[in-house]
Amino acid sequence: DARRKKAKDALGAGSASGMASVSLESTGLSAQIIERAILFSLLEKERFPFSRIASLDYEMRVDLIEKAGLANALNKNGYARCRVFVAFFGAAGGALIGSVFSSVLMGIGAIAGLAWGWNALVRAVREESRCRALSAERQLSQMIEVLVLGLKSGMSFDRSLALYCESFRGSLSATVRLAQSQWSHSLIDRNEGLRQIARSYDSPLFERFSESVIRSLRFGTSLADNLGLLAVEARAIRKAKLEEQVAKAPVKMLLPVGTLILPAMLIFVMGPIMLDLMNGF
Repeated sequence: DARRKKAKDALGAGSASGMASVSLESTGLSAQIIERAILFSLLEKERFPFSRIASLDYEMRVDLIEKAGLANALNKNGYARCRVFVAFFGAAGGALIGSVFSSVLMGIGAIAGLAWGWNALVRAVREESRCRALSAERQLSQMIEVLVLGLKSGMSFDRSLALYCESFRGSLSATVRLAQSQWSHSLIDRNEGLRQIARSYDSPLFERFSESVIRSLRFGTSLADNLGLLAVEARAIRKAKLEEQVAKAPVKMLLPVGTLILPAMLIFVMGPIMLDLMNGF
C-alpha cells in the first residue's frame, strides 16, 4: 500500500507538484480564493483558531471538492486556513466600510463581512464545480468523436483514449490522462478509473459515459455505436444549456439597468424640468 501511494504521488495525485499545477476554470475572485486555499494546503500543518470547525466542514463537502477537481490539491489544512483567512479580511473590510458612517454600522459591517468571508471558499468551490462541468461537457463530445474514430479504425479503447490525450489540451484531457496513467500502471482498475473520472465532474453525462464504456467492454457490445449516440446527446444537451443561458441574459441585465442606467436617464430627462420648476417658485 505504501508503494502504491508513492506511485500515485509520482503520477501527480496528491503530490505538491500536482497541487501547484491545478488549472482552474473559474475566474475573478473565486479563482483567487481557491488559489489561496491551494497555497495554504502546501504549508506545514499547524494548529490555529477555528481549524477544527473548518476541518469538519471540509469532511462534509468532500463530494463538492471532488467535483471541482480539487480533491488532490486542497486538503483539510488549506481549507481551514483559507476560510479563517478570508473571514478575517471580510470582517476587517466590512468594519472599515461601516466605520465611514457610524460605530453601529461598523459592528454590523464586521459581522456581515465575517459571514461573507467564512462562506466565500464554499461559494468559490461551488462556482469552480459549475464552470468545470460546463467546460468538460463542451469537450466531451470532442473526446467521444475521437474515440469513435479510433475504434472504427481498429484501435483499442485505451489507445484511442491515449490518442485524444496526446492530441488535445484542456482540463478534461488532463483528468483523463491522469486516470489512464494510473490504470495502465495497475495502480487502479480501469472501471474504477472511469468511475473516478465521472465522480470528478458534476455532470450526469460523464456518469453515462463511464457506465456505457464499462458495460460495452464487459459484455462485448459495440462501443463505437453506443458512444456515437452519446455524442449526439451530449451536443443536444450542450445546445439546450447555451439556449438557457441566452434566455437568462435579459433577466440578469435588469439589475444593472435598474440601478445604474435608469436613474441616470431619469436625472438627465427630469433634471431640467425640476430646475425650471424650482426657478419658477
